[in-house]
Amino acid sequence: MVHGDDRTCVKAAVAAFVGRGQGEGKKVCIRCASCKARIVLPADERPSEVCCPECLAVGRLRSRSSCRHRIPRSQKMLPISGHETYEDGQVIYEENSHGDWIYVIEYGQVELSRTVEGQKVVAQLLEAGDVFGALGYLSREPRETTAQAVGKTEVGVIDRTFIDEEFNKLSGRFRIILKSVALKSARMIEMLVEEKVRRRKPRTPLSFSLTFRNQKSLIKATSRDVNGLGVFIKTDKPLEKGAHFNLKLLLPGYSEPLRLGCEVVWRRSQTHDPKGAPLGMGVKFIQITEEDRRRMEKAIDGKI
Repeated sequence: MVHGDDRTCVKAAVAAFVGRGQGEGKKVCIRCASCKARIVLPADERPSEVCCPECLAVGRLRSRSSCRHRIPRSQKMLPISGHETYEDGQVIYEENSHGDWIYVIEYGQVELSRTVEGQKVVAQLLEAGDVFGALGYLSREPRETTAQAVGKTEVGVIDRTFIDEEFNKLSGRFRIILKSVALKSARMIEMLVEEKVRRRKPRTPLSFSLTFRNQKSLIKATSRDVNGLGVFIKTDKPLEKGAHFNLKLLLPGYSEPLRLGCEVVWRRSQTHDPKGAPLGMGVKFIQITEEDRRRMEKAIDGKI
């Protein structure tokens, strides 16, 4: 044990201890209970006490079995009908599958993801104590995401009889509220995934002719930035945020415009920089065929 408050000495001592196990086996990663600093130790040489190199706190290690199966106190009252163990990368349930079991993570982590254009996009990373799968039960819709174990993970299946009994005690009006909240949560996950996809696919500054209709008339406008997921429309008559509308977009080399269903994500109705930040609205495509998306991407890449 290192005494005194010399952080350099403490770090050197910990590094020397950890270094003895390099190349001889797996490592164990723990976190200091005081400052949450990450401490790596050899799996086969775990001491009874560890000194944190950051805050100098000294603490005892709990046995592996006592901490792996420990869930937060707030979840201990949940009635569990069974336990399921998954290895790293195993799928608990898949996106668009039908199922209404609700789970609580007892140890490990669970990754929620969606597949967009053939690519996996992670929406959330859940940890011990988190409950997941409730959207399927409340909305009775297919699963919004794929749930996959990260590292060795154990989940408890919340007793279905308990859930049904508690749900049936609710008034019809309150059930409607819960279902509405569930659908909004699903929508938030969808928006989070879309935002991550947008970051992967930055919009390209291109000008296409397009038309759309507001409540009064047909409006002609041009695009400013575009990708396969959405477009910024330059117009001094932007629609309200959340508005749904049909857009006709004419690509170079085609005589017929693309007909796209759109939703306004954001709008700019005032500006002090008409050239750098023109009036208009950012929209996403909510109805577009795969063929039209491919045409759009070819146009962006300059292949037509």
